[in-house]
Amino acid sequence: MSSFFRLPMKRWLILLLAIALAGTAWPPATAASSPSSINVQAAKEMLPAENGEWQLLAREGTLTVPVKPGATALEVVLPKNGPAVTAPAGWKTEVKQVTNKQVILHLVPESASVQGTVQLTFTALPQETEDPRVLSLSWVGGGEETSETSLSVSQYAPASTGTAPAPVYISDSKMTLRPLNDGHIEVRGPSATRKYAGHILIEESGGKISLTNRVRLDLYLQGVVPREMPASFGVEALKAQAVAARTYAQRLDFGSKPDRRLLDTQAHQVYGGIYDDPTWSPRVKNAVSSTDGRTLMYAGNLAATLYSSANGGMIEASAYAFSTGQGTQYPYMQARPDRYLYNGNNVIPETYGQRTANGFRPPANVYEWTVTLNARDIEQQWPQIGQFQNIRITQRTPGNGANWIEISGSKGKVNVSGHQFRSAFGTMVIRSTQFDLKVNATKSQVTVNGKGFGHRTGMSQWGAQGLSNLGANYQQILSHYYPGTTLSKRYSDTEKTVHVRLFGGTARNSWLITAPEGAELLDSSGKRVRTLSKGQLYELKPANVERIKGDNRYGTAAAISSNWKQADTVIIARGDDYADALAGVPLAHKLNAPILLTGSNNLPPETRQELERLKPAQVILLGKTKAISEDVKSAIEKINPGSEVTRIGGDNRYDTARLIAAHVAPEGVSAAVIVNGQDFPDAISVAPFAGRNGYPILLVTRDQIPLETQEALEQLQPGNTYVIGGPAAIDEGLLPEAKRLYGSNRFETNLDVLKHFKATGQPLYVATGLDYADALTGAVLAAKQNRGILLVSRTVPPKTEAYFKQHGLPPFTVFGGQSAVSDQVAYQLLHLLK
Repeated sequence: MSSFFRLPMKRWLILLLAIALAGTAWPPATAASSPSSINVQAAKEMLPAENGEWQLLAREGTLTVPVKPGATALEVVLPKNGPAVTAPAGWKTEVKQVTNKQVILHLVPESASVQGTVQLTFTALPQETEDPRVLSLSWVGGGEETSETSLSVSQYAPASTGTAPAPVYISDSKMTLRPLNDGHIEVRGPSATRKYAGHILIEESGGKISLTNRVRLDLYLQGVVPREMPASFGVEALKAQAVAARTYAQRLDFGSKPDRRLLDTQAHQVYGGIYDDPTWSPRVKNAVSSTDGRTLMYAGNLAATLYSSANGGMIEASAYAFSTGQGTQYPYMQARPDRYLYNGNNVIPETYGQRTANGFRPPANVYEWTVTLNARDIEQQWPQIGQFQNIRITQRTPGNGANWIEISGSKGKVNVSGHQFRSAFGTMVIRSTQFDLKVNATKSQVTVNGKGFGHRTGMSQWGAQGLSNLGANYQQILSHYYPGTTLSKRYSDTEKTVHVRLFGGTARNSWLITAPEGAELLDSSGKRVRTLSKGQLYELKPANVERIKGDNRYGTAAAISSNWKQADTVIIARGDDYADALAGVPLAHKLNAPILLTGSNNLPPETRQELERLKPAQVILLGKTKAISEDVKSAIEKINPGSEVTRIGGDNRYDTARLIAAHVAPEGVSAAVIVNGQDFPDAISVAPFAGRNGYPILLVTRDQIPLETQEALEQLQPGNTYVIGGPAAIDEGLLPEAKRLYGSNRFETNLDVLKHFKATGQPLYVATGLDYADALTGAVLAAKQNRGILLVSRTVPPKTEAYFKQHGLPPFTVFGGQSAVSDQVAYQLLHLLK
């Protein structure tokens, strides 16, 4: 819903607007007319400093700016649907440039001899404002620059605690933060720190976290009313707002259950959590408690309580509030003049909205407004018209809004709705659809004279303030704006609970939170997971570890293979022994072939299903019939009768590696890799890089080079040779000229390999170093994606942890399920992420 915000004289209402000059895209300008920044001292009236940051602490604020001698205009740059700016009488507003992201306005004095100061008013409406920032203020033209500091306000960031936040990993898809001692939770969002009573529900999905506030209805309304209507308004107006907000929340049963949730934005009603301004909070609480449980009813049902900032003296029909007449027409929201009988006279409530020394006046920046559009911008919005010639309203709504507009040019005409016209130039520039259009004599500009702010349907919030000033109570205000409705109390606010998606339902990689009184983190079953300390800054992070896994090693191999949409070749290796498969990764990478696993005498169903999906033209078995029997070979041939099933198998593992090497590099190779053939960890550490670079993997014993390996080296004539593993794996004198990568154990050797191939800064796969199956089949995928494989044990090895604690662990994906790499190990790794 929408609202107009007025700055109280005593207190700034809290909503953060960030202002930044850096990087602003300026329109082309000559040196003589280039903008010059407003100085900080002038800005302090509107932008008080807090926590080392400049921030606007109100949803409406005034800024008094010294006029620069000789300047031709004051340039204001705003987001497309950012706050509105209004200059006083004697200034006109021109739209100089409109893009998809921002609007550049020039406030032009009607008198060439303006001196002294100019007072600007900034307004942000919940329904209309998507980006509540003021990007820049600057003068165009004028004298020399002064030496004063330019206004440059960085986007709001809460003050640093001086220490890094403690990570809290969300290991359950649905968890709850419950504050202790009737405390609250503070959440640092994209643009503000907000406080919330009740519980914070934490949901993780797809590696992102969203937050929901489960809170009593009365506390929810106390957080809505001052964000939708200024808390400085009359108490009867605030009561009317409380009833309208309560009715809106309850009408569609929003928020009563976890799957029926309100958003805290203008999409539903703006909710900012706890409103704790000491001056105005008592008024807000009184407005909610004194109307406890009361809702508006019509014909036995909850009424649709639309409301907006101001209607400019004319209420719009609900069918036209958001469309050209296709919306629902409610009997109690018909189009009509907004008139109220007061002392025998029909008065316009909004004209009694603001008190002055001489009585009352309408709010200047919402009741009536004027803006000038350049023909150039109209042409940019609708290029099909060619050169702009004319614009006229062809049809009006029952509430005097512009329903359809005809824009004509040298190439033709286009018809747009009033809502489309507003959206094109920004809803904070064209403030409602109630306007008239006038084209100037040269057809270079169009003046828009408008009234009202927002959709103008239902209750006018400035009208409610006017009626309150005239002595009307909240029942009379509601009856005036929703005629035919009745008030009903069916429950107490304290008996109802709502669920509100925070920050517009934004899902983030992490959230910063504190609990001033401490809090408990509960899992989805309500069991306490941990207690959060008082005042400590925490960062909520997803603990859902990305895994590629199946029910067993055969299923995991098939899951890894699913990363191939299709494969002309598939390699099959024995799943209960590693010997023949150690050297297979470089060949698999060369052929872009996944590796699947089989039993020696039976084909697992997971492997069978994956072969049926891939339908490869060729299947290569690694090993002779002792490794993979003829029965398995026959079973594979029957799956895809057209497939060619062949073997690469030598007399032993060293011979099989030699034969594979000949397929990998039949004409020699720049480098070869040597590993101990009696164990697997060193081979799987280097396999992704050997595969990626086309280096064959050859096998030796600790102290001997088998004849088959010698023959392979003679045939390959590698320019370089890598030995993987320390002296305990391969004797130092065996290949003294080779480049050796090693550590004191398999995990340190793995780390040395990753560092040598510069893989520690890139995404990694993680596999157990205590078994071979997942890392063996996963190495082909790692090679395909230019990743390494990090080996872990039942914990993260100490030197691995120390290295990544210093340098930061890149994102990772785990091969295998809990039996391979436990969540405990995965959570250890999460603490090391960059």
